[in-house]
Amino acid sequence: MRIEEDLNKIDHFYLGDGWYCDGVETQIDYYVSFAIHYYSLLYTRFMPEDELRVAKMKERATIFAQTFKYWFTQEGAAIPFGRSLAYRFAQVSFLAP
Repeated sequence: MRIEEDLNKIDHFYLGDGWYCDGVETQIDYYVSFAIHYYSLLYTRFMPEDELRVAKMKERATIFAQTFKYWFTQEGAAIPFGRSLAYRFAQVSFLAP
């Protein structure tokens, strides 16, 4: 099943401590939050019957949030990264679901 293969690929990207990397392991950026964690949290919302995977995704997101919060000021401003405005707006998508 294709979705199973894709979810296994995401697991393969997991580095630990809530962080993922789908490229160069020394480059960590907002993509982790607005792609991998965001889509994982959407999955937890729409597929609650996949209890083991949902629990793992929620646990990883919770761990991730403990360090990701330091990428923002107390006022909510983010560390600028990326060239496009879309990328800059996407920085906070992890906090939306």
